[in-house]
Amino acid sequence: MPSLASKHGPAAEGSEREDRKDKAIFARAGQGRLAQSIHHENQRCPMNRDQINQLLANLDADTLAAVAVLIQAVTANGSAKLPVQPIHIPASTANITLKKAIENLLQAKRLSGLREGYLHSLRGHLRMFADGQEERSISGIGVEDVEQWLSVRCKSLGYRSTCINRLSSLFSFAVRRRWMSENPCSRIERIRQNQTTPTILTVEQARKLLNVTRAQKPCALAYLCLTMLAGVRPEEAIKLTWAHINLDAGTIHMDGVITKTRQRRIVPLHPNAVAWLAVSKAMGSTLPLSLMTRRRNVHHFREVLGMKAWPKDILRHTTASYWLAETQDAGKVARWLGNSAGVLLKHYVELTPREEAVKFWSIMP
Repeated sequence: MPSLASKHGPAAEGSEREDRKDKAIFARAGQGRLAQSIHHENQRCPMNRDQINQLLANLDADTLAAVAVLIQAVTANGSAKLPVQPIHIPASTANITLKKAIENLLQAKRLSGLREGYLHSLRGHLRMFADGQEERSISGIGVEDVEQWLSVRCKSLGYRSTCINRLSSLFSFAVRRRWMSENPCSRIERIRQNQTTPTILTVEQARKLLNVTRAQKPCALAYLCLTMLAGVRPEEAIKLTWAHINLDAGTIHMDGVITKTRQRRIVPLHPNAVAWLAVSKAMGSTLPLSLMTRRRNVHHFREVLGMKAWPKDILRHTTASYWLAETQDAGKVARWLGNSAGVLLKHYVELTPREEAVKFWSIMP
């Protein structure tokens, strides 16, 4: 069989190759628009925009040249009505109850290795949503049901965002199991919140909290030192034992079982942190802690400082702020905190004067 080159000549072959190349370039440039159109015009499409875009990116030039015809239709008409079929729900699973779906989700999450803290939060939110409708078929839950529940239970923007994320985990799981045709949370407007300045303790507040805790509640002193003088996350601090703390070397060694990121982290201790931890150990301060003990400790801290509410992560924010003001090295401080330099600078840059940091790290027992 004669080749295209012999039939039409080198010039024809080159022209055809250039035409395919032009179409492919046009297709590559229009991938995002096609993906967006497919996603928005076909609400029941099981793939999101990024997944569709990735699929298009994996096509070869010849296939993309054919896809270019669709993109041209999008350019001309502003939309692409593609015959995407809805997910078929087998009759055997169409009546899975909300209660059963939640049980299956929690079991799957547990087997995948997720932490008990997350599972506890997930379980609590889903049980609140299921309250009074446990035997309802999950396939019958729509966006109106979710929005009505959110309007009643979630008053603040932050809590509403958390609730949407937890419910979305359940519905995404149900879609993957073919118990639902779509995730109703995908049609709910996402929350946009303004960035707020993190709350930290002043030098005088920190000094008062350390001294009063040593005098009135020494069992809580080690936890206070770990969170306020070493920047350890509260959920990490309650898992630490004295074996993780090397006062001679001035370090805390945390393995992946303890850290939020599941990565090993070594935290250097400032001299005043070593001194306060030594006092804590000598006074029999308790490590590790239960969640209830942690709550009692926070209640004590709040009473000492006369606060009606305890700002989220205030002790860790205090450490981060004074560390950054002292070292002026975001990368180093981020490693100590188990965070990224970008997050650190976003929240803490120029939050505290350097002279205040000197005073803070000079607080000694």
